[in-house]
Amino acid sequence: RDGITVFNMRKVRAARLPSVNGHASAAALAAVFDAAIADGGSAPLLTSDMVDAARCVPDGTGGGGDGMGQAALRGDAAAFGLGFSTHEFMLPDVTAARSIGPAGVGGSVVVALPKLGLTVAFV
Repeated sequence: RDGITVFNMRKVRAARLPSVNGHASAAALAAVFDAAIADGGSAPLLTSDMVDAARCVPDGTGGGGDGMGQAALRGDAAAFGLGFSTHEFMLPDVTAARSIGPAGVGGSVVVALPKLGLTVAFV
């Protein structure tokens, strides 16, 4: 079996592997990340300082990088911070918005843009 379908096997799901056992719809993933970053009538679960820390990519020296770090030097499409992949998007007003969100096995992606209060998920 290939690496993608193995995670849909009943015995693998029953193993409850924390790093690969998330099963959710795109709407549910977007709702979770939206609660983490957006002000939907109550305080977001993550403060802006927490989001900044999560986007901090280790630079290989034991310290944090600028959010893109060595991954940008390698030409990777996304850098990986403390538990989240991070991307930078250029907005129409020519300012940058940095995202957080994981990419999962099989192509699922969550992109949360705290600056815009916007979350998009694909499963």
